[in-house]
Amino acid sequence: MYLNAASVWTSAMKILHVTKKYPPLFGGDAQVVRNLKREQEKMGHEVHVLTHRPREEEEGMQDDGTRKEAKERGVHYFGKPVEDLDRFSLSRLSSLSSFSRALKELLAEMKLDIIHAHSPELGYKASRIGKKLGISTIITAHGVAFPYPQFSWVKRTGEAFLFKHGGFSSIVTVDTASLPAFKRRGMDQAVFLPNGVTPEAMEIERKGDGRTLLVVGRLEEQKGIGYLLEALGLMPSASEWRLVVVGDGGERERLENMASGLAGWEVDLVGGIADEKLRALYSTSEIFVLPSIFEGFPLVILEAWAARLPVIATQVGSIPDVCKNGGALVVPPRDPQALARAIQKLTGSPELRREMGIKGRALVEERYTWDKINQSYEKLYQQAIEDH
Repeated sequence: MYLNAASVWTSAMKILHVTKKYPPLFGGDAQVVRNLKREQEKMGHEVHVLTHRPREEEEGMQDDGTRKEAKERGVHYFGKPVEDLDRFSLSRLSSLSSFSRALKELLAEMKLDIIHAHSPELGYKASRIGKKLGISTIITAHGVAFPYPQFSWVKRTGEAFLFKHGGFSSIVTVDTASLPAFKRRGMDQAVFLPNGVTPEAMEIERKGDGRTLLVVGRLEEQKGIGYLLEALGLMPSASEWRLVVVGDGGERERLENMASGLAGWEVDLVGGIADEKLRALYSTSEIFVLPSIFEGFPLVILEAWAARLPVIATQVGSIPDVCKNGGALVVPPRDPQALARAIQKLTGSPELRREMGIKGRALVEERYTWDKINQSYEKLYQQAIEDH
């Protein structure tokens, strides 16, 4: 079902978000938690975050006050830094004992109203610990693997077990396509709730240079950037255009090697960058591309639309449902030819780019602002507290 935020909680709550990542770490789940925290604090709630400890170099990666926020505004770290938080590993599993200790210490210090988890393994632990103290837990599934056969049996089985037996008051999925799979497995408390964006933060002066394609995402196989580079190789020489890729990850070397062999295209892999620099890139780009082979509900599409950019994306996760308004061209995943056709269509038509950007911005303002999304979460919190 789609959640309707008809009523919201009217008194102040004490909320704890438990999450794998939080800024300055890069990722959609990190941005979701940060934005929810800001919206909830605006409403007078006391909001805390418990997350993996970042590496020292990551702590100073951004220059937008994130480090100060971590020290002064209720962000708590546990364990040692984990190299790759998007893969199951021994170091990530071993960090769960540190998480349990840190959570118990926090719960001894404060009387929480609700725990909001953002990954299945942390959520499972948090729910078990919170239940003993009379605290309900809800969870947001930012990416779901168990309904999809391209993931390993071990990953799918383990994830489904954690969701089903975690004792969550509500399971929020941002992937509309996964909702029936939750229901089939008896998780009737599952609901769809989209991600959001703050349009005011993207109210930037358009300075499109007429030649930049922008990608924002981790340099991992999931994001399909290799297929995008293949697509550029299929196109006629386009020396007036360039590709800028924001993000880092394990595929950097392979993608750099692919990019070096592209004739007629300038490709710039800029790594992770601060928010202000990213907003500047949105303002100077002409087309946003997300060639993923798997997604839930990508925040970056909403950011691109908020910046009035046309989008090219793939038919995965919630993307086909989100992109029905005409603000995007949607193509099959793993299909360089289809990507190349979509890029040629948009690079050849400034008017179409402008029209699609306007449609995307309108949709963001109508449906996907964080204040609207947070109202739905407020209702879930209210239900969890009243039903406990």
